[in-house]
Amino acid sequence: MITATQRRAVALAGGSGYSGQEFLKWIAHHPNFEVTAHIGRETDLASLRGKVDAAVLATPAEVSLEMAPALVELGIRTVDVSGAFRLKDFSYPEWYGFEHHQTSLLKNATYGLYPWVKPTTETRLVANPGCYTTTLLMALIPLFREKLVRADAIFIDAASGTSGAGKKVSAGLMFSELFGNSYAYKTGKHQHWPELVEYLNALGQQDSYAPVFVTKLLPILRGILASIFLEWDPRLAQSERNTSTLLGAYRKHYGDQPDIMVSESEVQVGTIANTNKFAVSAHVAYGKPLVFAATDNLVRGAAGQAIMNLNQMFGLPAHQGLL
Repeated sequence: MITATQRRAVALAGGSGYSGQEFLKWIAHHPNFEVTAHIGRETDLASLRGKVDAAVLATPAEVSLEMAPALVELGIRTVDVSGAFRLKDFSYPEWYGFEHHQTSLLKNATYGLYPWVKPTTETRLVANPGCYTTTLLMALIPLFREKLVRADAIFIDAASGTSGAGKKVSAGLMFSELFGNSYAYKTGKHQHWPELVEYLNALGQQDSYAPVFVTKLLPILRGILASIFLEWDPRLAQSERNTSTLLGAYRKHYGDQPDIMVSESEVQVGTIANTNKFAVSAHVAYGKPLVFAATDNLVRGAAGQAIMNLNQMFGLPAHQGLL
């Protein structure tokens, strides 16, 4: 635990990528952390011993898989923004295309989804949730905790800005291809689907989750907008099947969170862009529950959440430096 005026040194890997750049932007104003080292695959990580207190890996999953074990072994608390340590129940070769050889570290990694899962000062490795998964879990968990909707009838249409795909060169991300356009991608193959299923199972307090999950690209830089189509839990009384019940679940679980916006009006990406906020609205349409949720994929879906996890690993309030 550190005091309000103490500062800790952080090493950053992947500072040239979108998530890394976003992390640098936010951490520059943090009262307790400063980036003192930029690292990569070529870095002699042993040289960091005694010089940094924490590391953030904004790197591809294969790179994080190489670097995280060495950093943890050195006693450096690590937050991995990639998916290298998220999946405990699903196959890495199937969903990420590589064999996972760090089984012990994977088993002990903490999935850092505030306020549902909170790292402690004893935590040594945090797996930052994926951007889509953050948005969807935050929207779904309260409804399942309150037993309002069915676990076997979840239909998700989620759209993201292009920064969610990273900086890699791709014809589909070119301005001339995407401007004035939008299209589905990774249908049935998106790596956030098994993550969503795994942590709904862990946190939703129901069984047999079966989400249908479609992802789309939008011709914008940042932001996620998810439309979630659900079915009422048959045990729920007819008199409770209304918008007030849905909104009540969110206010019950998120009422004390300063960066969560619960509304009866449809959410907009523009209201959460460049913030660490999560916005959710609930409705009843055609007799069925319908939810809209939005986050900035680079902030709450990556860098901002990484800072929340860092804060908690050092005994600070989760929102320190983010409001």
